[in-house]
Amino acid sequence: MNTLPYILASSFLLACVGPDDESGSGDESSSECGPTKGVVAHVVDGDTIDLESGERIRYLLIDTPESTTEEECWGLEAKAANQMLVEGKTVTLEYDAE
Repeated sequence: MNTLPYILASSFLLACVGPDDESGSGDESSSECGPTKGVVAHVVDGDTIDLESGERIRYLLIDTPESTTEEECWGLEAKAANQMLVEGKTVTLEYDAE
């Protein structure tokens, strides 16, 4: 039986690349690095998601195949696992240093 190992998490660790938050709103749902919560609108692949607010989020410490075609092994399975975990759900985002 072939199985794809994956990490189940309700909080994702992301890289903080600096104070690029242009909103300046002081909203509690964002940090100087970006949003701290969001609803997942679209799963791009096994380690990348798009939030309803438009931000693209890439997970730290998780590396999956970028291709979601049959050309690269496990790409489709990684995307399907990520969809099962987070698509349409509210996620909490935490940031680490660059």
